[in-house]
Amino acid sequence: MATLRCTAKLLKRLKVTDPPEPPPAQNRLGDWFANVVFTRDGHFVILVSEHSLLPVLIPARDLQNLVPRFMRALAEVLSALGVPQTLIDHELDRTQPVAFGRTNSRVVLGSMNDFIFSFKYMLPQLPHLNCLEWSLRLAHTPCGPIHMEQPEVLAPRLLRNPHGFELIDGGAS
Repeated sequence: MATLRCTAKLLKRLKVTDPPEPPPAQNRLGDWFANVVFTRDGHFVILVSEHSLLPVLIPARDLQNLVPRFMRALAEVLSALGVPQTLIDHELDRTQPVAFGRTNSRVVLGSMNDFIFSFKYMLPQLPHLNCLEWSLRLAHTPCGPIHMEQPEVLAPRLLRNPHGFELIDGGAS
């Protein structure tokens, strides 16, 4: 289980009023923070992972099917990052069911706002990119809250080694 922690603007568009506080996430990438982005070229939803700050961008149409559309887009992004299909399937299984909730982290919201600013700034220069390509381009951005690591590097590592265990050489002399 995981939660889509939506901004008030997105909750209103989803017609979700007063969502209860959901239980903790059971997946490796944590809860997902979501906001709607309005541009001249279209409306989008950006979703950002709590633990890795991995961004996933999807068109803001058909919001009643946001969750399945997000799951498909997440699988595409993770696959493009070279994550093995077994790990993708495991993460998607542990992410469901998805609950809706309010945002609860200014750190994740700040990173999301940075992604939105970059996206809006670069969109006129690269209008031919699709949502998957934008997600990957944004995932290449070093982020301060994750010690200037790139979400495209951290997310696959979390999926392969969720507890961050350091492998120790057996010491063969």
